[in-house]
Amino acid sequence: MNKLIGTIFFLQLLLIFFGWGMYANANVDSPVWVEEKTGLQVNQTTPEGTVVAFYELLGREAYDGAHRLLTPASREAIDVDFLRKTTRKTRMEGAELAKVFPAMVKDDLALVGHIRLQTFKEESAIVGISVLMKNGSKWEMVRSDELEENQARELLKMALELEDYMLEQPLDGFNEYQKGQIERQIKAMQEMHHQSLEVLEKAERQEERTEQVEQETSAEAQDESAAE
Repeated sequence: MNKLIGTIFFLQLLLIFFGWGMYANANVDSPVWVEEKTGLQVNQTTPEGTVVAFYELLGREAYDGAHRLLTPASREAIDVDFLRKTTRKTRMEGAELAKVFPAMVKDDLALVGHIRLQTFKEESAIVGISVLMKNGSKWEMVRSDELEENQARELLKMALELEDYMLEQPLDGFNEYQKGQIERQIKAMQEMHHQSLEVLEKAERQEERTEQVEQETSAEAQDESAAE
């Protein structure tokens, strides 16, 4: 199930861009803080604020600061050196966060859609959806394998609703080439999410049928035992 969740939300190398390290002069429990290397004020009181800060820090190669925006489990799982190498390999440090859509929030989970411009090649548009989890007063980036199995259906429905919203929004500031890229990517994400939801629901129905058969078989066995 966790592998299924992992295929749902990412068309890009979004949530592998995580690292861990040391940062000074910062209260680790505060949702608003200043990243030491860049002087950037980070505001994690909203999902959108966390996403904006994450990509800004990656773009400025402040990997230790980007680390702090992750859940504790993600910080333990991903090495900062891998973050640095992956970011540079994919030229993520040259990407500009051009648009962030309003977060879709349900309880302690949130999805944030965003568009980045990769400047090294014709300013290509890259669409992504980030998954976040609330930890006290902070919103943190979360890896897919941290999610509970029973959250998969709800997150899929949220993603489909968010993608419908994203398709309806004006794309002022983007050229026609970029607009075409954005629309195609969102529609591809929708198709993937529809298929994943169908697979999940089919698996759940099969599990329910299996449980029902087992219960009926058990009841029949008990009846035969009682008759003897």
